[in-house]
Amino acid sequence: MKRLILWLLFVGVASAQNLTTVTAANIFQSGPTLLASGTIYFSGVDATDRPISYQVGGLGQQIRYPIVCTITNGAIVQPCQVANTALTNPVNLCFDVTIKDRTNKLVLGGPNGGYQCAQPTGGTWDFDNYVPNIHGMPIVNVPIATEIINGMVRAPNCLALGGSYFPQSINTDGTWNCVLGGGKVDAIVSFNVLNPDPTISGVYEHKWSKAVTVNRVSCSTNVGATVSVDFDIRTEAAPNATGTSVIGGAGLICNGTTPVTTVFNASTIGANLPVALLVTSTSGVPTIVRVHIETTTQ
Repeated sequence: MKRLILWLLFVGVASAQNLTTVTAANIFQSGPTLLASGTIYFSGVDATDRPISYQVGGLGQQIRYPIVCTITNGAIVQPCQVANTALTNPVNLCFDVTIKDRTNKLVLGGPNGGYQCAQPTGGTWDFDNYVPNIHGMPIVNVPIATEIINGMVRAPNCLALGGSYFPQSINTDGTWNCVLGGGKVDAIVSFNVLNPDPTISGVYEHKWSKAVTVNRVSCSTNVGATVSVDFDIRTEAAPNATGTSVIGGAGLICNGTTPVTTVFNASTIGANLPVALLVTSTSGVPTIVRVHIETTTQ
């Protein structure tokens, strides 16, 4: 049976999609009070804000009816999908966005309201981050930062800050601590291998483009079996030669729960050095092993 490995990295690249999922979690009614109940409308319009029909890329025709989604407690209820404006025909059409409350009163958008030309693209589009374009007013997209601590900016996410901000750590309330340029980046690389046994040692390797520090390794296998794993650090000149053990000793023994180690024989991995997964022993009948190595760039 072929063995399968899945590599799960911190940063992913989304493929183009014909439909874009619109999300929001903070549509406010008054001050910190979220809009309890309402409806959000996305109407396709031309440059003069006149409703138009359009072709949804690869899917068919959309008539001039708006796309309608529900709002509950400030959040857009899923599913809520509109055409990806990067793939429509005409391309880059605008959506005139309006919101009505539960009494059908218009509470957002409308003529010259600044929401006449929203252009959702990609797999998901966060309405919370949309900056309204109000005619006659200069638009300045001010990133949301709650505070600055020890040179790090605390924000809902580092991408919202623009530029070259990198995540340093995550807080218990879900906000990120971000640093500008050259920051440390946390990442998790996962190896999921079917029917593991010692013969697969050295088959699966991973390289980081920058030097990293290993912070944590965790693993699991099917109930009733165990798999002992380790990693070794090799060189590009000799990727098939056994290198320096990361965990050391008996390695990490994976079982039906999720054992973890934060103690290592060698926790520093240089840039572009191949790191090989090792299976040193098994017991029972393991059908899969899942190994996760967590690192921080230096």
